[in-house]
Amino acid sequence: MEGETINVAFVFDDKFSDLFRVAAYSIAQNTKANLAIYIIDCGISEINSGKVLQLKEKCDNILSIKIGMPERVEVLENFPTEARFNSVVFYRLAIPKVFPELSRVIYLDCDIVATGDISELWHENLKGRPFGAVEEDGNFSDEKIRADKLAYLKFPEENRYYNSGVLLIDSKKFEESQIFERVIGQVKQTKIFFPCPEQDAMNICLRNDEHLPLHPKYNFIPFASLSKKCFFNIEKM
Repeated sequence: MEGETINVAFVFDDKFSDLFRVAAYSIAQNTKANLAIYIIDCGISEINSGKVLQLKEKCDNILSIKIGMPERVEVLENFPTEARFNSVVFYRLAIPKVFPELSRVIYLDCDIVATGDISELWHENLKGRPFGAVEEDGNFSDEKIRADKLAYLKFPEENRYYNSGVLLIDSKKFEESQIFERVIGQVKQTKIFFPCPEQDAMNICLRNDEHLPLHPKYNFIPFASLSKKCFFNIEKM
């Protein structure tokens, strides 16, 4: 659609600055529509902020890059995580608070590479739900693994576990559902370690019908059987 602008958000610190630039560049090169990029700064140095802003010069369809800072929450800052994670991961859920002007936004992890136009994801019908996400069936391809994870995380058996690395967000419904606040509440009361911090917390405390299951093509996960099946079907077309 001529003149359309797609809102894309990232949340990162200096550790992921280089990965962000690769991800954003790949999106811009594969998407025909214009892009407005929103970044939640969780510790980006002045040098790397300058490199981030230079993307506008390299990609004609990146119309703007806006950087904002979240209100930091102590319980999240002190939450124990594995070495590959830190409190930054929780602040993706604060995107509608930091950028209240957005009605719809695509959140992406920095360690992704876009191989197609994200316009299709942007136009997905959320059917009145706060967000869409790809279900991560790879974690549950083995019944014992599924049973162990269900027992450990203590989330409802009927729930489908989803990946939070790619989210299509309806900002108004996301805020009305108080998702950030509910995840904080889950973190406060948890007595177990979350291997995937905010992702596990979301899957535990949010109802299964609060997310729209998105097609696996939007978030290819190498170990997930649905992603593999989707990939091989596309290859045969």
